[in-house]
Amino acid sequence: MYFPRRCGISWIARPYMSVLPGDPQLHNLKQSLIPFKVLRGSCFLATKKCVGSCHGWLVMLDDEANPILFNPFSRVHIQLLLIPVEFFNPIDRSKFAQIKKDFISEAILFADPSHSNNFGVVVMIYGTLSSLAFCKQGDTTWTNFAGENRGYYDIICHDNRLYALRYNSLVEVWEFQSVLPTKILIIEPTTTLKHVDGKLPRDKVSTQLYLVKISSDFLIIQRTIGNFVNAEGDVVDESYLLSSSDTQPLVFPYRTKLFCVYKLDLSKKKLVKVESLKDQVVFLGGNQSMSLSSHDFSECISNSIYFTDDRWSEMDVDYMYGGHDFGLFNLDDEEIRPIYHSDLEKFDLPTFWITPNPW
Repeated sequence: MYFPRRCGISWIARPYMSVLPGDPQLHNLKQSLIPFKVLRGSCFLATKKCVGSCHGWLVMLDDEANPILFNPFSRVHIQLLLIPVEFFNPIDRSKFAQIKKDFISEAILFADPSHSNNFGVVVMIYGTLSSLAFCKQGDTTWTNFAGENRGYYDIICHDNRLYALRYNSLVEVWEFQSVLPTKILIIEPTTTLKHVDGKLPRDKVSTQLYLVKISSDFLIIQRTIGNFVNAEGDVVDESYLLSSSDTQPLVFPYRTKLFCVYKLDLSKKKLVKVESLKDQVVFLGGNQSMSLSSHDFSECISNSIYFTDDRWSEMDVDYMYGGHDFGLFNLDDEEIRPIYHSDLEKFDLPTFWITPNPW
């Protein structure tokens, strides 16, 4: 995970989190500082926005919001195809630059460009309808997926297939064996996700869904976010801090309050509530969702979900906050814990998990 800030950007692995502004040292999940000279003095990421992390590479938007692949360790970058103008709905041209920057919500790679010039397929979720598009090595343009191409929440790659999570917890499986991707399976659970009744007020929260491959199972994880919280972290109404003399609310940062985990039973096509991840640790955010065993990485707390802020539509709504919603959720006690102590509520660029493949 990294915190971009002008020229001082550092990295650490398995996965790790870098220290804040300009600090050339690194900060892992056990709070120890480890010197690691990567990208010191480089301003490559200073004005870039990251929209995906996969195979140790970042999918980024450059100053003109054009997509590129970038390896923060080797510093190699690969220019991807420009987004076709026809992908954009008719808009006010004066707002075009900002809309382009918020246009891609997630992007993943099918292979590691470090090991092959033919890195296969890049797939992205884009636009207000959350549609899918792809490009292959050698293509001349991005291509939309066929069918009802909308309403996608999350995408992951497994065994050279694309698994795409849609509304109603529907999961599609796509293959890329021919010129165009082929949908080979639709998994539509007969059960649906339930709102967390009694724990949080339905009208004051919103949810985000993630698809995760963990061991031999697929999980659907529901993240519940308080749209407005007070200084104590309690979910409140938007008008909570408004007064007759001040119609502008004080800082109302949204904040994650709860995660619910479900196993996708492929044979019975239903969702089964998961009470424990056991020794597993899950990492969620704008990156491709991933998991690992705490037995292999003692820095991580088992039965936990580490998460970063991917609420793109509200990153820049207020100059006082945005990009701040990251932490650790433990399924044992259902408590949110900080993974980095900072007084800041505003991060200019969003944070991401990355599994380094530098060579």
